[in-house]
Amino acid sequence: MAINIISSAALWSLWKLRNNLCFQNAAWKDTSHLVERILKMAQNWIIMCPHNRVQEIQNYLSKISMVARYPEALSWRTP
Repeated sequence: MAINIISSAALWSLWKLRNNLCFQNAAWKDTSHLVERILKMAQNWIIMCPHNRVQEIQNYLSKISMVARYPEALSWRTP
């Protein structure tokens, strides 16, 4: 149940980001912005979860938020 809610929130957030980029001319910021949106969406959807699974989802969300705080890796193209 927890994985379903989080994966659904991730897919929905990706879809909304895509719509903002395509139709609202929004600018891409970074992956942490996307992860924040996923976390907020999943947090809002916790009310649809059975009470015995709420703690499980909150544990997953806290792990995801810890990973989102890590600095992004630097990369570059080689000529």
